[in-house]
Amino acid sequence: MVRQSTEQEAHITEQSPQNVTELPSYRPVSLRDRLARGTFFDVPGVYDGITALAARQAGFDALYLTGYGLHATLGLPDMGLATQSEFVDRISIIQRCARLPLIVDADSGFGNLGNLRRAVMDYERAGAHAMQIDDQEAPRRCGHTDGKRVVPIAEMVQRIRVAIDHRNSDGMLIIARTDAIAPEGFDAALKRCDAYAAAGADILFVDAPETEAQLVRIGRHTGIPMMVNVVPGGKTPVLPNKMLAEMGFAFAIYPSIAWLASAGAIQAVFAGLRSGDVSASLSGPPLTANAGHALAGFPEMWAFEKRYGPQDEPGPQ
Repeated sequence: MVRQSTEQEAHITEQSPQNVTELPSYRPVSLRDRLARGTFFDVPGVYDGITALAARQAGFDALYLTGYGLHATLGLPDMGLATQSEFVDRISIIQRCARLPLIVDADSGFGNLGNLRRAVMDYERAGAHAMQIDDQEAPRRCGHTDGKRVVPIAEMVQRIRVAIDHRNSDGMLIIARTDAIAPEGFDAALKRCDAYAAAGADILFVDAPETEAQLVRIGRHTGIPMMVNVVPGGKTPVLPNKMLAEMGFAFAIYPSIAWLASAGAIQAVFAGLRSGDVSASLSGPPLTANAGHALAGFPEMWAFEKRYGPQDEPGPQ
């Protein structure tokens, strides 16, 4: 990870939050150039202005606008309920605050191919540097919960082609994510990677591998950059970034750590306040993944789908 100089860090620390973005001396490396270096880097998950400012102050090279975190700030579970316009608005906020290369979740494209076409243009205009599109079918799922289904390979290839054809020629990178491990098996997920690479995806992403051996195979499966999703409490083993680099991954995203940490602290200070403690030093441990699911409303949506949807819909992990 490339950190800012000591002088720049001191400059950030001394400024008030509203002025942190005014740093003309800091020129972030583009995401394309960062990948071209061939050295592993970490990308924290952000979802609003304050998390973007904190990530920039910490010295990260790039940010990841997490769909889970965005949904959570709306009081919703990450089940495809946020709209394209809500994502675009959040891109603008984060870029105003951080001005760093920003990777953005785009779920499955927000509907049909026409919706995806519009999302590509709006994301790029708002300041996204990479757009992540998955191969799930509706209703979509958080990658580390159960009940995922995927569309046929040909349908996902069309999504990739639409995204490539409607970005600027030197614009956003397109990340093709597959959620096929659970519904189709590990080898089928790798087959999808081959098809998505052939379709022109710039970066590949196999979500929710369940063993270290699977991570090893994924990391060097193709010649194009491969990202990995690190979710404490999720389905994938949490490994040190040095190991992930040795496996061949280009970078790792950490979509849940900031929101689980902040939600845990908020619960603790509110509980303290409710009992009469107004100490500014109150804090609390991060929420677990399952506690985060519960707070964001996953159980209510699972109950809703059980009542109104097909009977093979998922329950909690």
